[in-house]
Amino acid sequence: MTKDGIEIVTATGRGDGRMTRSATATYPGTLFFNVLSGAKPAFPNHIIGFNEYEVDELDGYLFKSWERK
Repeated sequence: MTKDGIEIVTATGRGDGRMTRSATATYPGTLFFNVLSGAKPAFPNHIIGFNEYEVDELDGYLFKSWERK
């Protein structure tokens, strides 16, 4: 958060889904984060992350993400 309390972070993602043997759908992908702020952002700009999103047959879901180091 900036000193004035205004900071907007956007994330754009891309992933491709596939069905697994246990009737769940898995979507591995990447995330691209960008800070929209006029001041020096508290959140580093242009971070790349990895994610995995899983949906089971009952529409339960799990989302995991990791920052690329």
